[in-house]
Amino acid sequence: DSAENIESTKESGGEGSEMDNIHSLNERQLLQGRSLTRPQNKVVSTSDLDTLRDYIDRDMDFDEYLRTVHSLPDRLRMIIIHAMAMESAADSSLGGQDGAEGYPTGQAMTDLCRHLLSLGRYGGTAFLFPMYGCGELSQSFCRSAAVHGATYLLRRSAKGLIATQCSDGDEIMTVSGIVLGGDVDPNGNSLPDKILKARRVVVPAEVMPVGQVDDTGSRKRILRRISVLSGRLISGDGSDDNVVDETEQRHIIVIPPGTGNLDNKCVIHGIALDESVSVAPRSLTGGGDCTVLHLTTTMNGSDEETTHHGILERAAQSLIEAANRKSRVEEVYHISFSYAHVSHPGPSKQPLIRGLIACHRGGQSITLESAFHRAKEIFHSVCPGADFLALSKEMDEMVRETVGDRGDDSDDEQVALESAMDLIETTALIDTADTGAHSS
Repeated sequence: DSAENIESTKESGGEGSEMDNIHSLNERQLLQGRSLTRPQNKVVSTSDLDTLRDYIDRDMDFDEYLRTVHSLPDRLRMIIIHAMAMESAADSSLGGQDGAEGYPTGQAMTDLCRHLLSLGRYGGTAFLFPMYGCGELSQSFCRSAAVHGATYLLRRSAKGLIATQCSDGDEIMTVSGIVLGGDVDPNGNSLPDKILKARRVVVPAEVMPVGQVDDTGSRKRILRRISVLSGRLISGDGSDDNVVDETEQRHIIVIPPGTGNLDNKCVIHGIALDESVSVAPRSLTGGGDCTVLHLTTTMNGSDEETTHHGILERAAQSLIEAANRKSRVEEVYHISFSYAHVSHPGPSKQPLIRGLIACHRGGQSITLESAFHRAKEIFHSVCPGADFLALSKEMDEMVRETVGDRGDDSDDEQVALESAMDLIETTALIDTADTGAHSS
């Protein structure tokens, strides 16, 4: 049944994977990243490299490459594509990440190498998860940006853009500012709208004017289901070679297309986390651990959305059924939602409004890699020639002058801690001096 199929595709947050249905030693080592983390130990023939280059040059499908060149079985190809290369839309009915058919071999090799080169850097897997959730990443960026010169205007929402026409006959307009909604004063009286002048404005792609973005991506939607579970979703099997950490729930779950009776056309990505990363309560009423389960998949815009929410519901129930064979797990709360996936128009598309930059939300992905790539593109369009994610020397000097050359120690908590330590040391010196005076 689907529970058995899903149980065999869970990828643990430890050093390896729980793949009970795979008995081949080479395949098991492949899943654990051991046979591919040392490519220098493998001899690759020139003909194999030429064949790989040919598939890359012709943008051939990666699944076809694995099937025809290496004669890999269906199950192992799915593991490589979805659990190692982490492809999210390798389905002919959905197309690739950028709307292309299939999964190009060149992109697949890039994704696969990135995963393999990340193994063992900070732990047994290639993944890191921030404490308190991924919202901490944007929060830390905002705090760092504010320290180094960025301005945040709160309690005012953007109402519109101001665009002007530079010259007669020029059909393309240019951004000159934004209109912010009015705030209220302490007495509850409405304040007038505020206009901020700007040469460039970054907005979500969903609010861009019609024709400014490619609408082909609107045929796809990203579906999410977040569940709060009582109990541990993934437990060890009690064997000596158990790879599941019994003290923490930090797992990635990959459910390939067409698994069991789920009827999923696209891969389903899952993340299971517990209180060890401060995203779940330590226990519910009556005791017991809690697990937060995130499930994500992609659907065509023409499909019935309720059908796909049912797919995620069946996936969650199958995972719970598999977990109940070892411990008691129940879903105490869940929420489901979806949003449109707007495709990136690409650099060749002429903007209709100069200075208006669309921030496209990436497609289904279990990592934040695409978000960093898009942020880098936007940064270079605003600051050409500058280093991405590098501290500006001019702003660094201004900050040092403002805080007295404290540098990174300007953090409020750090300053408070240093002040407390100075106070303790000063008090200790005074007590020592007083003791010496009385002794004399």
